[in-house]
Amino acid sequence: MSEESRRPILEHLDQLRPGRYRTLDKAEGTASTAMILPNVRLANGEVRQETRQMLITAFKLPFYPEILIASPDGATSHNALFAATMSHESSKPVSALRMPKALCGPGMWARDLAGRVLGDRPFERPWMAEYIDTVMAIDASKTRARTGWAPRERLEILRRLPFLLENRRTYPLDWHRLNRAAMKTVHVPQNLRLYQLLERHQSELVDAYSKALVDAHLPSYEHVSPEDHEWHHKMILRQLMNAVRTQDRHVLVAYCGDLAGRRYRQGFKVEELCGAVSALDGVCTTVLARAPEAKALATEIHEDISTPLKWGVDRIQETYESLAAADARRARAAHAAEPVSVPGR
Repeated sequence: MSEESRRPILEHLDQLRPGRYRTLDKAEGTASTAMILPNVRLANGEVRQETRQMLITAFKLPFYPEILIASPDGATSHNALFAATMSHESSKPVSALRMPKALCGPGMWARDLAGRVLGDRPFERPWMAEYIDTVMAIDASKTRARTGWAPRERLEILRRLPFLLENRRTYPLDWHRLNRAAMKTVHVPQNLRLYQLLERHQSELVDAYSKALVDAHLPSYEHVSPEDHEWHHKMILRQLMNAVRTQDRHVLVAYCGDLAGRRYRQGFKVEELCGAVSALDGVCTTVLARAPEAKALATEIHEDISTPLKWGVDRIQETYESLAAADARRARAAHAAEPVSVPGR
């Protein structure tokens, strides 16, 4: 190796300490705080060109760890991702809006600048424009031969994308929490904050609700076992939480109607059932009030908990009235069908 070829390698080795792989590059941090070569190292367009070249040099040296690729072969294009997304979102074919590559760079730069000013930078950064239309196909055959392992086809991105989209729609709070990027903060709506608060205090709410009904001394509920109490309380709380999350009160109202039909046939009085459902409102208000963040959610607690439960009580009363009227009609019909006995003359 010539002196000219050896010089950059030696310079890079001066800045990397084999074994600990810590950096002496001031742009990356101090030798005691920053790792230039940890187990997972992100080296994208925002990493200095000198640092990237240093990493490339290190990877070519024999005493550095072997690099394995935990990925399927090939590359997934934006066209394929768009097609997979639209096939899940729409039943009709949707055409992509295409933009010339020459306009993408300035557009990404302008969006990033606006994001910096507004404090909400987009995921796409200006340096990414350089890689538009670049096919970065992967050949992981060496890794498969070396380890005897390969990614499962079921977990490839095009097969998982519909599930990711559905989870984002159905469980937005968890989806954003699990997928939040370090460069971007996601705004969480107030109803989802309330849902998170309910979820965090779910066990406490169930226990407090059971105690409230026991203390109320409702005659019909005194014959319900503690296990049944707990199961029913989890069910109604889950319906309430779904109503909070989806903003669809009819989820809870429909459940209250079904519950009323069941309790009516079991002989529960309408006042008892309405009192039991109304008690959940007080329990939620009391338990959640202990959390510091509940003060900022006072409006949501009223609109998304108290109001739906009032609707539920109204549906219970309506169901009881309908069932009682139906029973009365059947009783009258049965009475009218009875044969009339005429006393013998």
